[in-house]
Amino acid sequence: MRTRYTQMEILMCLFDCKRHTISELQSKTGYSGSTIRRHLQELSIFLPIEIYRGSKTGEQGGGGVVLQKNYLLNILFHNWEIKLLIQGLEEIDEDLRAKELKEKLERLLGDN
Repeated sequence: MRTRYTQMEILMCLFDCKRHTISELQSKTGYSGSTIRRHLQELSIFLPIEIYRGSKTGEQGGGGVVLQKNYLLNILFHNWEIKLLIQGLEEIDEDLRAKELKEKLERLLGDN
């Protein structure tokens, strides 16, 4: 049971689909780096988690962990459903919130 709880805490940090370092995950969850690495290896078997190795000299910008950008969206919708949503939002020109939502969906759809 503890394993699932630990993995859920790590996933909650990754759900923003941004790159996080092991140090960031340590400070957010309170787990050691080795615990986080072990759980990330297990999670990456089932989820599209990308793990980047950092530089050995400690330079910024190389390493990190990220959950694939479209993963959460693709669980809920097929690409054709997202495109239909975007088309529907295009018809609502006056509403600023609809325009913002349309742009956000287009960004999430990204390369697909």
